[in-house]
Amino acid sequence: MIRKWKKRMVETKNNVSTISITLNYNSESGEVKKIAWQKGKRRNSITFTHAVWSPFIVEAIMNSFGWELVKRVPQETWQGWLDVYRHSGSRISDVDS
Repeated sequence: MIRKWKKRMVETKNNVSTISITLNYNSESGEVKKIAWQKGKRRNSITFTHAVWSPFIVEAIMNSFGWELVKRVPQETWQGWLDVYRHSGSRISDVDS
């Protein structure tokens, strides 16, 4: 199943609906800028930025465990990245054990 980034999201908790709209998304920096408000109270909206797992952040973590980035390709269909890693010390026999 291919998932796309949704610009509008509605979450309901304790019968209170919160609507959020993505204003900007940067997959390289891993930042999402959004505006959100409770249903019927748009005047009380808040604008905020939060972080998501960026492939460039994951790369540093993978490197620290001995994995090397082989290829990174942007995926237009679901607005993300496809990364392929290889473990620097692995051999085929290591994978089976």
